[in-house]
Amino acid sequence: MSFSNEVKSEIFSFIEKNPDRKFACLYGIMLYSKKMASDLIVIQSENLEVMKFTENLFNELFEGKIQLHLDSSRKIRNSVLYSLKIDSEKDLSLIFDFYETGKRENILLSRNLKCSFLAGAFLICGSVNSPEKDYHLEFKVADEAKANIISDLLLGIKTKVKISERKNNYIVYLKESESIEDVLTYIGATNSTLEIMNIKILKTFSNKANRIRNCDTANINKTVNASYNQIENIKIIDNAIGLDNIPEELKEVAMIRMNNFEMTLQEIGESLKNPISRSGVNHRFKKISAIAERIKSGDLKNNEQK
Repeated sequence: MSFSNEVKSEIFSFIEKNPDRKFACLYGIMLYSKKMASDLIVIQSENLEVMKFTENLFNELFEGKIQLHLDSSRKIRNSVLYSLKIDSEKDLSLIFDFYETGKRENILLSRNLKCSFLAGAFLICGSVNSPEKDYHLEFKVADEAKANIISDLLLGIKTKVKISERKNNYIVYLKESESIEDVLTYIGATNSTLEIMNIKILKTFSNKANRIRNCDTANINKTVNASYNQIENIKIIDNAIGLDNIPEELKEVAMIRMNNFEMTLQEIGESLKNPISRSGVNHRFKKISAIAERIKSGDLKNNEQK
């Protein structure tokens, strides 16, 4: 399975946990489908799992009342294109009534719904390269206005996003690993985010090992694993409550770690505004870990830390 399809499989699990996520995700899928009009909805993908997931969303949200027609056709190089069509006037009316104007606007205003909406868009028109290769995530969109919606959502989570034109399509894309990590985390693919981070860390240490002779591999692996867990906790906190809402002493070590995967605890301690010992830095990371655990367990919500 490609990395892009792994991301989409992870999104399925994220969306299935919450009815509101399903509602927003399906709207994202429909809006970025081949056609969404009052007389016809056509959703297409080469990914059969995406199409099955879309069918399930329709069946769950509309309680099986929508007639769905899933067809397949062969494309060049023997790939298969799957199409889901809805052409019944009654079904279309039911769908558009369900997504009335106020509800559609709410999707693009609510943080919880925006991430699910963007996840739906990614399922139907998005892709991301394997982190083993170059860093690249994109949405391929036929309409400039819809491309701008995605761009605005990505700018809203402070990513470095660009838009270009390619063969009558608009490509909304990101090429920086940190921005790609933020997007994948935002749309529910946290394990894929961690995979990118882990590979990036390993690449960093691999390059460093090539420059330094007699490098202690065991110590590198230990530092990599520690950095991996620390960055995972920092990402969880940042996405849930923001780093500005934890004590300044914890934020300081968190920011240094995010920008310096290879640093030892001692080096981090020496880099602080008021240097502290290795054990002092370790103590701060334990506090960060405790906050992340509270978030994962649901005991800590927005703006409750400070």
